[in-house]
Amino acid sequence: GNVAFAGTMNIDGSLEIKATRLGKETSLGNIIRLVKEAQGSKAPIQKLADKISEIFVPTVLGIAILTFFVWGFGLQDWTEGLMSGIAVLVIACPCALGLAVPTVIMVACAQGAKEGVLIKNIEGLERAVRVDTLVVDKTGTITEGKLSVSSIHSTLSDDAFLIKAATLSRHSNHPISEAITAHAGALPLDDIKDFKSHSGKGLSGKGLLLGSPKFLESEGVSLEGFSIGSEKDVIIVLAEGKKYIGYATFLDQIKEDSKKAVEELHALGKKIYLLSGDRKPVVEAVSNALSLDGFYAGVLPEDKAKVVQELQEKKAVVGMVGDGINDALALTVADVGFAIASGTDVAMESATIGLMRSNLTNLNTALRLSKKTFVKIRQNLFFAFFYNTIGIPLAVLGLLNPMIAGLAMALSSISVVLNSLTLRKP
Repeated sequence: GNVAFAGTMNIDGSLEIKATRLGKETSLGNIIRLVKEAQGSKAPIQKLADKISEIFVPTVLGIAILTFFVWGFGLQDWTEGLMSGIAVLVIACPCALGLAVPTVIMVACAQGAKEGVLIKNIEGLERAVRVDTLVVDKTGTITEGKLSVSSIHSTLSDDAFLIKAATLSRHSNHPISEAITAHAGALPLDDIKDFKSHSGKGLSGKGLLLGSPKFLESEGVSLEGFSIGSEKDVIIVLAEGKKYIGYATFLDQIKEDSKKAVEELHALGKKIYLLSGDRKPVVEAVSNALSLDGFYAGVLPEDKAKVVQELQEKKAVVGMVGDGINDALALTVADVGFAIASGTDVAMESATIGLMRSNLTNLNTALRLSKKTFVKIRQNLFFAFFYNTIGIPLAVLGLLNPMIAGLAMALSSISVVLNSLTLRKP
């Protein structure tokens, strides 16, 4: 057969795949690689520090030489001029400036991995500080994503309905499909060769159609007499030969920690919007239960990125949280993409930050870590320039012995490293 590369998502039909590679190509190996790459990457603020260093170093050399000659020619004290010039060079050694950003980045990446936050690049972590709007996919992020069949309404018996529905659903890994297959249990299912998955809409094959009411209507199925009113459960409809058979409802519980996580995110000043392909009553019920700032219902996979772009056009800095291949484009378009690690590899590769725990609490951890990281970077840069601002004038005036200057320079570097290590504190 053909080679199926890691991250391949089967859209149409069913496949049997054999794993042939291990080691560095596993999820763990990939995590280790991404952490190493992130630790080696440069944040924009690091580039600023590098530019400052390019000006700072020749400036200090100039001050040291000028100090030497002013003391020598002006004050006729060449010995003091030499000592003062050396003191200027020693106190101004840009070790602390060079360590200010990289030490924080290394600690942040390690601490993030420890807390379930996989930082893929530091630039994304820096952008996360400015995120003010979060667009969150519903299934598997806000809710458990483990649907269960709550009721069946059909002209057939429940078992007959399940046999037909599960004939299609067993070839799909969508949460709704998995719920139908699990509910069918050991019922005898028919073989199918013309199975097809319609992304974000439904399934078809062997004359059967299983999906949203809108999908079945687009396929020419008459749903006359079918009414769901304001039903707040997820609903899937079944038809055979273009004839409506019935529908099933599914219950998806909100995660226990979602309410608390939303409150914490609101306390950070973040606006949160719910995004889902489900019907409006379903999405609205979840949004109201969590007191979110708004919701987008009935959104097709290809339109999720448009929602993100609409918010960006309103000057919002958008963070997208998703877990599926359907979220990949939106994760890429967003200012910062947060991918749930329990989702697809495609989503993880498209995102900026990976969340190893499938909940909003982990998102809150990532946002707090980004804020703390750049507070520490600014503190380190302050320490580095503070020593130089105080030390260089003292050295120029001959009030700083080179040995004391060396000690002060070492202390500045130590203070920067110790301050970076405080990121490890909860």
